[in-house]
Amino acid sequence: MDDYYDAHPRRVPKIPIAIVGFFGSDHDVIGRMVGSFTGLPVVEVNPLIEHVAGRSRGRIAAEDGLEALRTREADALDRALRSTPPGVVVLGETTLDDEACRIRIERETALVFVSADFDAIARRVHRRNDTEPGCYAPWIPAGPVDGDDLAAMLALRTPAYEAAVIRVDSGERAHARVARDIVDAFGLWGERPD
Repeated sequence: MDDYYDAHPRRVPKIPIAIVGFFGSDHDVIGRMVGSFTGLPVVEVNPLIEHVAGRSRGRIAAEDGLEALRTREADALDRALRSTPPGVVVLGETTLDDEACRIRIERETALVFVSADFDAIARRVHRRNDTEPGCYAPWIPAGPVDGDDLAAMLALRTPAYEAAVIRVDSGERAHARVARDIVDAFGLWGERPD
């Protein structure tokens, strides 16, 4: 077990690695794993919004409106991108919806898109929405998820995902395997652990 407690990055990126995915992609879990494998700091936009506001994003949208949520999202993104050393920034599923945020991400980060085929995403969204009703509110209502609505939402976001410098397919693969692919793509460890 050489270097078991050696939790520091072998290489630190020059700019933050931003990880994004559609609802149900589990890009947040994968982003945290990239941080744990490398020792890089991880900042998650969605939890940061909720921490600062003291309430859920869905509640912010319902009480203050989507524009207020967008402002909070931009503020959280700014804070995440200014953290040092550059590490992993886990974007919210809607962060790229805002043009100013999208442009900033394209200019200041190495964007990674965690993709999956539509059927895998739909299964994950259905399963999570059943166990945690309203978890995707206001974007996806609680209750049965309409596959056509989900496909339309994905189609709207696809052009923003295409700006990613790296695309990894999560599909039905283990999250750890996907995270290792990202670490490998950036060369963030010297000799890869087994």
